[in-house]
Amino acid sequence: MNLKITAYATLALSLFCGCVSFETLNQKRFTVDSSPLDWVQFSRTIHGKGNVAPTTIRLQLDGSGYLEYRSGRSPRVKTDFWQKTDANNWQDIQTDHIVLSREETVKFYQRLVDAGIYDRVKLTKEEKAAASLAILARIGFEKKLTLTNDPVFIKIFDDLLANF
Repeated sequence: MNLKITAYATLALSLFCGCVSFETLNQKRFTVDSSPLDWVQFSRTIHGKGNVAPTTIRLQLDGSGYLEYRSGRSPRVKTDFWQKTDANNWQDIQTDHIVLSREETVKFYQRLVDAGIYDRVKLTKEEKAAASLAILARIGFEKKLTLTNDPVFIKIFDDLLANF
């Protein structure tokens, strides 16, 4: 019990003295280990002009290094699950895949962690609506859904996309 009280007192004193900021407490960084259970999914929607359906680009990187690319206006780009086959733009889908090395896979995951994918960030409704990139990740047993326009995350997405 005394250890718990001492820990809280030390944290309070550190905050009071300025040794630890609230921003630091909201950051979560760790070293990524290779695991086939890890995965990350990027989804970027590009809106066309007028009544043209938006184009979605989806990348999914599994811990085994399997990188899948999907692009198009079909509802199948966003999800693998059952869709109505008479949906508009049903056939508008391009797919491809490659397998990255274990080192490349861990490097991309580490870039996401270092960029702050697991930081606690509160977005306003306007920021959520304006976000051009959605990232759903599970790395090292940590799950996160992030909506962002952050150039660091967009660069990571673009670097993965450059494989296609």
